[in-house]
Amino acid sequence: MKQKRFIIWIALVAVFAMSFVACAQETPPTDEPPGEVTLAQILAPQRSQVLESGETLQLYIPDDMDVTVTSSDEKVATVDPNGLVTAVGKGMAFITVSDNRECVLCGVLVKGEESFIDVTKLSAREVFADLELHSATEILGMAVDAENQTVYLSQSYGTSSYVPLNSDILINKVEYKSDVWSLSQWMRFSGSGKGSICVDNDGVTPRLWMESGGDHIGYGKAISLVEWSDEAYCLDSYGEIFTPQDIHGGMTLTVDTENGMVLAYDRTEKCYRIYSRAEMLAGEKAPVYVHSFTCKANQNPLAGEDDSQGRYNASVRGYALYNGYLYQFSGSSSIYLSVFDLEGNLQYCHRLDNLRDTDYFMPAAVSVSDGKLYVAIASGNSEYNLANVLVFE
Repeated sequence: MKQKRFIIWIALVAVFAMSFVACAQETPPTDEPPGEVTLAQILAPQRSQVLESGETLQLYIPDDMDVTVTSSDEKVATVDPNGLVTAVGKGMAFITVSDNRECVLCGVLVKGEESFIDVTKLSAREVFADLELHSATEILGMAVDAENQTVYLSQSYGTSSYVPLNSDILINKVEYKSDVWSLSQWMRFSGSGKGSICVDNDGVTPRLWMESGGDHIGYGKAISLVEWSDEAYCLDSYGEIFTPQDIHGGMTLTVDTENGMVLAYDRTEKCYRIYSRAEMLAGEKAPVYVHSFTCKANQNPLAGEDDSQGRYNASVRGYALYNGYLYQFSGSSSIYLSVFDLEGNLQYCHRLDNLRDTDYFMPAAVSVSDGKLYVAIASGNSEYNLANVLVFE
């Protein structure tokens, strides 16, 4: 399937965050004379660029400006003293342009061979079935840590099973030990939101990103990063909390650790906003989004591609961000998976059939780990609190 160009304005790894912090430290506060054009204003249209390997880009820098130009990763992109950028290899680099007053970062994404997970060519294998969770409420979110054979499933705790008005969030930790999947621990987080979670496993300690700070309609407005502790049973705190700017209503989120992206869905504006994971971890408490896009609802796929009848974007239950693509999981009596690029272009929509042989089931959540796509299906005859997890391979 022909791939469509997508744009990512984002920092990828911690070294980029270090560049960001160093840049901020170099820039003293100044009062600009009225009417003077700043370096940031000049470079604003060039702050994010997508290039093919070997392609060049000339940054516009006025001749009367004395600037220093460097690249954060010359294996990805090089830059000469005049601002000529050359794409070298796949990845993301920051081009730093600085003078004696300002330091501006321009992101350059060099594209390689990208591909999305096409479940239409894969089969679903059951990971575990009808596993009873701690609370008799609906499953809200899922995070999979394939490396450590652990699945995290979130639920509301204490009030409504579908819209948890001001309820706490319960996180179930399901582990594979002694050839058996079983519920090993659970944590309760006070005053959280809709229950979206994702694993951030950077090779040290697996952590959970989660929405937090629930408001009066039960949706979080902040992002927390939590390390699981064996002693933290019923933990009543969040860890580090980031409050993104530009989120007008409640949000849900997903994280692509490998590619350095944090995505939040703004439920008021009905759009997706991407933030820099590295910038958040560098200590910025109110990061500004670097890319925004929307996915059209109830848009009919091309005739003959599937039998979803245009319902693929109704009742969205969850989504996952991975390798430059967004995976939406939706439906009720029928279940659909839709894949979009980061410009909101539909790649495919597929109806998922015969996932569970039961009269009572509900799509719950989707997650990507180790390059594989996982879906959670809730079963049960009332609150759908029995968890079923499948992986496409």
